[in-house]
Amino acid sequence: MPNGGKDAAVEAQVDLAGLDLYGFDLTGWNADLSARDLLPPPPDLSKPRTGIAPTGTWTAIATPADGLPGTRNSTWPDLALYQGRPALAWVEANQVRVGTWSGSSWTVLGNGLGSASAPAYGTQLDGTNDQLHVGFFQLPTGAPHYAMYVHHWNGISYDAVGAAVDQGLTYLPDLSMAVDSGGKPIISFTSQIGGSGGHSEIVAQHFDGAAWQPYGIGLHAESGTSSAISAHIAIDSGDHVFSAWQENFVHVYKSSLGTFAPVGTSSGKIAHSTTTTSSYETRLCVDSQGRPVVGWMEYDGTSAGIWVNRWSGIDWVSLVSPALSAQPGSTNSQIATITTDGVDAPVVVWQEPDSSSVTRLYVARISGGAGTLLGQPLALPAGYQYLSYPTIVVDNNDVPMLVFSAQKISDSTYHLFAYRYL
Repeated sequence: MPNGGKDAAVEAQVDLAGLDLYGFDLTGWNADLSARDLLPPPPDLSKPRTGIAPTGTWTAIATPADGLPGTRNSTWPDLALYQGRPALAWVEANQVRVGTWSGSSWTVLGNGLGSASAPAYGTQLDGTNDQLHVGFFQLPTGAPHYAMYVHHWNGISYDAVGAAVDQGLTYLPDLSMAVDSGGKPIISFTSQIGGSGGHSEIVAQHFDGAAWQPYGIGLHAESGTSSAISAHIAIDSGDHVFSAWQENFVHVYKSSLGTFAPVGTSSGKIAHSTTTTSSYETRLCVDSQGRPVVGWMEYDGTSAGIWVNRWSGIDWVSLVSPALSAQPGSTNSQIATITTDGVDAPVVVWQEPDSSSVTRLYVARISGGAGTLLGQPLALPAGYQYLSYPTIVVDNNDVPMLVFSAQKISDSTYHLFAYRYL
């Protein structure tokens, strides 16, 4: 991606086999705008939603990253909707940055968050029509554990949401965040119990307006010492919080006012098959009707595939059969993220090697018991490796935006790549 140090506005059709991202006109990008009245008006949220169009092309757009003087090292992207528009958080020069997409260009909001002396990780972004929160974790200087930080964008600058939260892990942790109807965030993460040799549980904290408070008890389900990892939470319009994680199997619990209970039988366990060896990479969202939708990669000892279930109110219903896989029998399918479009059709992103062992990114919209690929699979551009952290959001016009990070082989720096499905 060229580093014009200015703008990220003009879209360009790309050859999806080679993803030629060059030739952008990078004029007009403004990294200093922060006042609310300088943002373009929000889109009309009253328009009826029709779902993602069945035909389209992944169109490359430039990103707001890599525009800071003296650095071209951007990673950990996360997308959300803010005032009906895509917003993007990412890590650049160790700090977290946030930008909003107007439909033709990016505006960076405020300054970088976090210490510039240590790398930030685990970027989380949550937005609504009038709220935008960003979370991340860093290892404070001299501290034994990573700490989590949450900030709220007030329209001009960022306000810290409470004090930093000690994650209780010495290894690289995880973080998931949701925001309730009152604008107060809830964070969920893996925490080690009983020291470095203990098992891990999924814990949550809720900001009460003054400080972070424990939200429910630590969650794990398969034995007294089984370890739960891969924390993911989502919240419905009634402020019911869903928590999903992995042990040997995927588990989903639901909370009302901090009291968690399993969603479904067998401690909320979800698996496609009784021959499942392991379930990995749990992903979670909630549709417009408040139904949790869970995606995961399941390995049966021979092959891996991506499964998606939705809670019907009575039981878990599988939305795909067979599993999503570009190369059935592959052992390397990796789910990246899941969301829904304007008619509650799940949209799943995963990466998988093709028949030539080239890793590609696949996006499928699920309807009628099957997944239909949106556009052609995306491959890394020449000179890049390690496709990582794909994230997707569907705007209020049912147009998806997809962002991921990749490493430039020549200098080992990480860059962001962004696309819209038009």
